[in-house]
Amino acid sequence: MTALEALDVTTPAWRGGFGRLWSAAVVSRFGDALRTAALPLLAASLRAEPPERAHRKKGSTLRREIAEGIRTLWRDRTLRGLCLATTFCNIGMGALIATLVLHVTGWLGAGNGGYALTLTAYGVGSVVGGLLAKRLAERMGRIRAVFLAGAVQTGCLVALGTVRETWAAIVCLGVFGVMGMVWNVSQATLLQQRGPTEMLGRISAAFRTLALAGAPLGALLGGAAAVGWGLNTPALLAAGLFVLAAASLGPLIN
Repeated sequence: MTALEALDVTTPAWRGGFGRLWSAAVVSRFGDALRTAALPLLAASLRAEPPERAHRKKGSTLRREIAEGIRTLWRDRTLRGLCLATTFCNIGMGALIATLVLHVTGWLGAGNGGYALTLTAYGVGSVVGGLLAKRLAERMGRIRAVFLAGAVQTGCLVALGTVRETWAAIVCLGVFGVMGMVWNVSQATLLQQRGPTEMLGRISAAFRTLALAGAPLGALLGGAAAVGWGLNTPALLAAGLFVLAAASLGPLIN
């Protein structure tokens, strides 16, 4: 193909490429439409009585309630350590997710198909993790389950950043998805079990705000690492942050 043909969208190569992109876009949007249509039906099938809410204190303000949620979260040693660990993990996840497509298609040279396989492996792993999370937490305790999940995910990230094979990335992200769901389920359960009922909404909001704030920072750090030291380094950066997360959880394990 000449340079002029490469710029000509009427050439067979371009038409074929546009056709594949268009087909993929249609399938993706159709799936989104089906999922969106199913949400109201699934919500309508739920039968639950709304919980009784305590009366709001006289003179209470939004700022004061936010401060109460943060204080309550910080005073609980377990929730404080869990929030700190989740923040480190989300910084690492931000670095990984922002550069994963470049890692797979560029550093691994796996192309779009390889990237699709790695994402599929992660999704399947997450489903499996959701099925295993309760049993694992009941057997070893929720804090230990979270610690185990973080340790295994750290190993997956190290392998992802050092083994230059597509199959290794697929396996690593599959296992990473399993352990990620184990972490999420155990974390959410601990938050609800340890938080006072009347403060649960404020504690949850404070926890999520503090923890999720790390993801944009991670994306910036991951992009800088990829530009400065190579496309595989964001995965290794994420592994280092997961080590810090595990260190935050260590004192909580009895």
